[in-house]
Amino acid sequence: MLTRLITRRPYSSFIPFLCVILAETCNEILDYLAYGWRPTDTYFDIANTLFWPLMISLAERVKPASIYESL
Repeated sequence: MLTRLITRRPYSSFIPFLCVILAETCNEILDYLAYGWRPTDTYFDIANTLFWPLMISLAERVKPASIYESL
């Protein structure tokens, strides 16, 4: 959400999602340096971290605009 506020881009632009990917990549690099390579933990961590931001970005892309305009 902080990235969305700073860049003033909507969630549908995928810029906020790319920042999540960048942050997760940095996190996994730090995990690798601290604990070594653990592929199972790495893959589950990436999947868990990226799931909801991806769903929010996709939902913003496919939402009908008329639902939110009437509110």
